[in-house]
Amino acid sequence: MSKEEKTAQYEGETSGENRQTSETSSEAAASEAEVTTASQPEEHTNQQAAKAQGTSKSGVFLAFLALIVAIGGIVGGYQLWQKNLAVVGQLDSQTGQIAGQVETRFKETDQRMAQIEGKVSQLAQATSGLEPKIASLQASLQGELKALDNRLGEKLTGDFNILQQSLASLQEKLNEVKPEEPVWEPAEVEYLIRIAIDSLQFNRDVSTAIAALTAADNRLREIGHPAFAKVRRLIADDLNALLAVPRADIAGAAFTLSSLQEVVTTLPLPSSADSSTAGGDSATGEGAQETAKEEGWKGFFMGMWQAFKDLVTVRHREQSEQPIVPPEEHQYLVQNLQLKLETARLALLRRDEQIYHDSLKATQDWISKYYDTNDAAVSGALASLGKLDKLVVNPELPSLTASLNAIREVIASQAFVTAASPQTNNNGGE
Repeated sequence: MSKEEKTAQYEGETSGENRQTSETSSEAAASEAEVTTASQPEEHTNQQAAKAQGTSKSGVFLAFLALIVAIGGIVGGYQLWQKNLAVVGQLDSQTGQIAGQVETRFKETDQRMAQIEGKVSQLAQATSGLEPKIASLQASLQGELKALDNRLGEKLTGDFNILQQSLASLQEKLNEVKPEEPVWEPAEVEYLIRIAIDSLQFNRDVSTAIAALTAADNRLREIGHPAFAKVRRLIADDLNALLAVPRADIAGAAFTLSSLQEVVTTLPLPSSADSSTAGGDSATGEGAQETAKEEGWKGFFMGMWQAFKDLVTVRHREQSEQPIVPPEEHQYLVQNLQLKLETARLALLRRDEQIYHDSLKATQDWISKYYDTNDAAVSGALASLGKLDKLVVNPELPSLTASLNAIREVIASQAFVTAASPQTNNNGGE
C-alpha cells in the first residue's frame, strides 16, 4: 500500500467519524424534545405555547453545541491524522533502512557461498587426483606386508626348529651327566660358618649363628664324604656351646624398664602416723581409772607415777624406721629414680653388665628406703626389678674359628674331589 492510499483511507475514516458524531447529536436533541413534549400534561394548554418556545430555544442551543463539538472533533481528527502521517513516515524510513541492511547481508552471504563453492570444487578436484595414488599405495603396502609375513613365518619356523634341536641335545647331555644325588660345594659350608661368626661378633645374635651352623651341617651331611667328619664334629661342639648360652629377652626388658619409669611417679610414700600412739593413750586411760580407785598416800604415789609415764612414751617397732621424704623433695626423688632406670635401659641395649646391674640395685635400694613397701604397687615394682636384675645381658660367646679352619683345610687339600662315599659311613654321613 502506498503513502497516498494510506492518506486517502485515513481521511475517509475521519470524515465518517465526524458525520456519525453529528447524527448522534441531532438524534439526541430530537429524542430529548420528544420526551419533553410527551411529558407535558394535557391539562395545561395555556402553558404549551410558552414551553414550545422554550423547547425551540433549547433545540437551537443543542444544535449549536453539536456544531461546536463537530468542529472540535474535526480539528482533533486532523491533528491525529497529522501525527499518524509522521509515524507512518518514520516507519517507512526505518523499513527502508532495514531493507537496505538485509539486502547488504544477502549480498555478503551470496559472496561467501560463492567462495565456499569454489573451495569445495578445488578440494573435489584435488581428491579426485589423489584417489588413484592412494589405491596404488594401498596395493603396494599389501604386497609388502604379505612378503614380510612370509619372511617372518619362515624365520620363526627355522628358529623354532633350531631351538628344539638345541633343547633336545641339551637334555641328552643332562641325562648323561646327571648325578643320582646332588653334590654341594664345600665353599657354601665355609660361607655359612662365616655368617655364624659375623652374627656373633657384630650383632651377638645367637639364633642366627645356630641357624647358619645347622644349615652348614646339613650341607655336609648331604655331601657324605669322610673328609668332612672332623668338620661336622667341630660344628656339633659349636652348636652345643651356642645352645648353652643364656638368651635374654633384651627388647622385653627394655620395654619393662620404660614402663617402670612411669610407675615410679605413682608410688606412695610411707605415712608418719603410728598405731602405737592409740595403744599408749588407752593404757593411760586405764591407769587413770585405777588411780581414781586408790585412796590415801598410796593413791597419791600412783598418781605421780602415772603422770611421769605420761611424759615419756616408749614405742616398739619390728623393723627399722623409714625416713620420710618432704613433699618438696619427692619430685627430685622421682627424677633420680627415672634417671637410674633410663641408665639401666641404655646399659641393657649396650650389653654393659656392670652399669646395668648397678643401676637396678640402686633403684631397688631407693624404693625400699623411701616408699611404703607394704603397698602392692611398690611390691610389684620391686619384684619386676628383681627379675630384671637376674638377666645376663652380656654372656660369654663361644668362638667358631675351629670349624672355619677345619673346613678351609679340607678345601685346600681337595680331599673331597673323589666320588662321594655312600651315605652309610659313620664319620661323614648319617
